[in-house]
Amino acid sequence: MNNKLLVLALTFAGTFLVVSCRNDDDDDELIGNWVRVSDMDGKPRSNASAFVVNGKGYITGGYDGEVYYNDLWSYDPNLNAWTQKADF
Repeated sequence: MNNKLLVLALTFAGTFLVVSCRNDDDDDELIGNWVRVSDMDGKPRSNASAFVVNGKGYITGGYDGEVYYNDLWSYDPNLNAWTQKADF
């Protein structure tokens, strides 16, 4: 009798996991109002720091797998342009 209950419980648990792990997300739906802006002339990187001051965006530092960067870039949304500043 205990084996039948165990099999029944595992069947319900398995069914629950299969149904709950279904992915019905629509990949075409985007969240937010994303707009492409001009590309930064600096090298692609990860682990960079970013911040905003007086409506301008800044990015500094980062790592590309070989080099640690200490450059500083500023993005002006009014000009849609990046400007390199003095290294950090």
